[in-house]
Amino acid sequence: FPPLSLLTIAGLTPRDGWDVIVRDEHVESSEVDGQVDLVGIQTYISSSGRAYELAERWRGRGAKVVLGGLHPTSLPEEAARHADAVCTGPAETVWGEILRDFEGGRLKRLYAGSREGSAALVPIPRRDLMNPRAYLIRHTMVTSRGCPHSCDFCYKSSFWGPKYHEARPIDQIERELATIDDRLVFFLDDNLLADRRHARALFDVLRGSGIVWQAAGSLDVAGDPRYLAEAYEAGCRSLFVGFESLSAENMRGNNKPVNAATNYAEACRRFHDAGIMINGSFVFGFDCDKPDVFDRTVEFAIESKILTATFHVLTPLPGTRAFTRLEAEGRILHRDWAYYDTDHAVFRPRRMTPEQL
Repeated sequence: FPPLSLLTIAGLTPRDGWDVIVRDEHVESSEVDGQVDLVGIQTYISSSGRAYELAERWRGRGAKVVLGGLHPTSLPEEAARHADAVCTGPAETVWGEILRDFEGGRLKRLYAGSREGSAALVPIPRRDLMNPRAYLIRHTMVTSRGCPHSCDFCYKSSFWGPKYHEARPIDQIERELATIDDRLVFFLDDNLLADRRHARALFDVLRGSGIVWQAAGSLDVAGDPRYLAEAYEAGCRSLFVGFESLSAENMRGNNKPVNAATNYAEACRRFHDAGIMINGSFVFGFDCDKPDVFDRTVEFAIESKILTATFHVLTPLPGTRAFTRLEAEGRILHRDWAYYDTDHAVFRPRRMTPEQL
């Protein structure tokens, strides 16, 4: 996916007086020749070391550096040691202030973006600044922010808070959809289908547009076949679904009761009956997981005809309840953030060894 956060911030930046360059190190070099005055770096936890390295390099060239994103929001004091300013939370409410303070030579150490009301301020991203040949899907969008669920291991609790969930105005979404030229969109909302009033207004815009789209949804939507049919009629062909664990006890213990109360096999049948592909997400390392969990989970995914899936090691991110609990229990193994990538065991599981996990 293109770096939507940076393209959005570019969209917040006035075109008069500012020349904006966006670089995404997933797909290209971040090197830029010539004078650069202000550098904004968006970072998540496992890329924070690289972000700090880049920040020091740019500061050495005389630029001012602002760090933002998931990790600086969770650990602003750590991030502030490597930057001239840190932006926590969404940037929409403070980016203009940051630019004015930079121009006035008075950058503050910390800027706290307000969550409430920020969704209405989201601009059309500057997709003209991305490398158009570098991505599988060029058009990603967000139509809402946050999620009504508050799972212990989810990053959203540290960035959006436990209860925040806000939709963008539908007329703004409609204007952005009008810029889509290849009829394919991946909605990056944490849970697009959670607010049914908002989702149905979005369906009205999408229905008949010829746009095919994918999104994320929680398992509770499978309880309403009519709702799934409406999504399909509006162009939905794939949903990212967080199954997380086959154990209801694991889900109850991590504040995801919607999964604990759902029959997974029946939910899969209902998604498929609606014509919607499942992109399933599974997490290993919960307290009830034993070494047999891996084979059992893969067998379920195959039996349920889940077409694509991702399998993750439970990763306690700073700022989440999972991190707080595991730290209090003395089970966090280290704070080398490069390994907090859902691919390594960074804590001591209860019923298997870190090596097994």
